[in-house]
Formats: sequence, structure tokens, C-alpha cells
Amino acid sequence: MKKMIKVFTVGSLVLGMTSNIAMAGSVLTSDSAEQVNAKAGVIQDDSLKEEKISYMSFEGYVKEIESNNGYTSVIMTDGKSDEVIGQFNLKGDILVVNQDTATIQALDKIEKGQKIRGFYRKDMPMILIYPPVINPEFIMISSEDTKNFVKHSYFDESLTSIDNNLKLNISDSSVLIDKHGKSVDIEKLKNKDLVVVYDVSTKSIPAQTNPKQVIMLEKDADEMPVKDEALEKIIDSGYMANGVNMIPLKQVADHFGYETSWDNSTKTATLRKENSSFTVTIGQQMYGYNKSLQKFEVSPEIKDARTYVPESILELLQK
Repeated sequence: MKKMIKVFTVGSLVLGMTSNIAMAGSVLTSDSAEQVNAKAGVIQDDSLKEEKISYMSFEGYVKEIESNNGYTSVIMTDGKSDEVIGQFNLKGDILVVNQDTATIQALDKIEKGQKIRGFYRKDMPMILIYPPVINPEFIMISSEDTKNFVKHSYFDESLTSIDNNLKLNISDSSVLIDKHGKSVDIEKLKNKDLVVVYDVSTKSIPAQTNPKQVIMLEKDADEMPVKDEALEKIIDSGYMANGVNMIPLKQVADHFGYETSWDNSTKTATLRKENSSFTVTIGQQMYGYNKSLQKFEVSPEIKDARTYVPESILELLQK
């Protein structure tokens, strides 16, 4: 049974927060904001939500943790079987938030069996393989019996989510940070993608809460797209094969500063730059990237004496 508390005094005494006047005299519930609206029969319009939200998330349960070329790779299952459903490649400085405690924790504290959720931009290039390999911008871990809820949405000027499920009443105890863990002020949260950690909320529409933690998701200045006309010309010089844009491998490798070699006996091209290497073989969808195997959507092929590969290789070449 979900607990409800009738508040007759200043709400901060109940929630342990110092600025909670807006919630005083309200009925509080330990249901999530979505559960409150569902019980009230509210119908959601997801079209606007999809248009506004710039970030997506993927979640699973930690099966294996490996170190690989400066990254920590987390292999995930669905928690019900050993089948791998995805992989996160995590940089050493990635923000890790513990949903149970609403605090930041160290990357090396992630454990097998934990639930893990990674957040990444919708416009981030991804290799079309299964299971998916994702480079999230920040991650959240939790246990099965966590008491805290998480809400990811676009929040408007009044800090109300785009689906009108949740309104934020920021208190003195609310921790406000960006995706790097740096403090931000309340004004920066407006009209942004936010990930909110909270426990109780008012039994109203929208539900209101004094959040424990708010993480602001926003592109950094150096993540803004920069027009690369030379690269665009290389991409435009390609052709379509089974719905996939094929681009000339040698030209794009030269563009990113890779040294290339060709083994005519095996029809294999090798690309090398610093600690990165690729091996691509004509007619084979599987290709080597450092010590891992990746898969193209379609096989590389030779056309007009040039090797062509799917455009999806650009994501790895640009790292």
C-alpha cells in the first residue's frame, strides 16, 4: 500500500527541506508523478514530448566490467537472462549518480548486478549494430529497492515537465548540477532537459516535488556541430547500397590523419593512428576496431578501384 501523509505544518518538517512553502497543506504521496496522473485518468500527448526532449536513455543490469583503451566498458543484460542487450563505453571522468542516495559516486564503485542507466543525445551518431554500443554522457546506478524516483524530461520556464506530470519546487537542500557534476543555479535549469531525483510529491496535477537532485543535460560549447566542408564533400561523393550511404575509405581515413595500407591477397585495408586501428575486409560485414569486432550494416566493396564502407564508420574515426 502506498503511503500518504497529510501535511498541516510547514512542508519542510515532513520532507526535511528548508524551502517547501508551496507544498504545505498538500497531500503527499510516495507514488511517482506518472502514477499520480495515471490514477487521475490524465491522457498524455507524447508528440510534443518527443519533439522537445534532446536526450535519450538506455538501461540494463551490469554483467561485466572491462577496461578497454582508456574506457570502462560495461556489458549489460536485461536482468532476467544472461543475454547481452547492450554495452556502455564510459570515459574516466563521466558523472556517476547513485539514485538510491542522490549523490555522486566514483566510476570504480559500479558493481555487477546493479541497475545502470545511461543518458545520451538523440543526435549522437551511433553504429547500427546489435547489441548497441553507446557512449553516454552521464550514468545513474540504482538498486532494486531504491526509494527514489527519477524523472527525465524537458522542463519549461516554470520548471514543469513537458508532459505536465511534475513541477519542481527547488529548495535550499536541492542539489543542482550539470552533466559534469558542476553546480548550476536555478535559472539555468529553465527550458532544459533535466534528470530529477525525488522521493515524495503532492497528489496533484501536475505533481509537485522538492527534488533531492537535478542534473541539467545540455550540449557543451565544444559539442556544437562545426561544419566540415571537406568531409561533407567526401560523404557526398559516395553512393547508396541497400539503403546505406557508402563512402570512400581511403579519402575519409586521410581526412582524419590515419595511415592506410592494403593487403591485396586478403583484400584487407588497415588504418592506424596513435592507439587506434581498423581492419576492413572487402565482402565482410565484420571489421576490427582496436581489440574489438564491429559490424557494418552492409559489407565493404570495391567500386572504381576504391574501397567503400558504410558512413557509420565516421563515429569511430572521429574519436
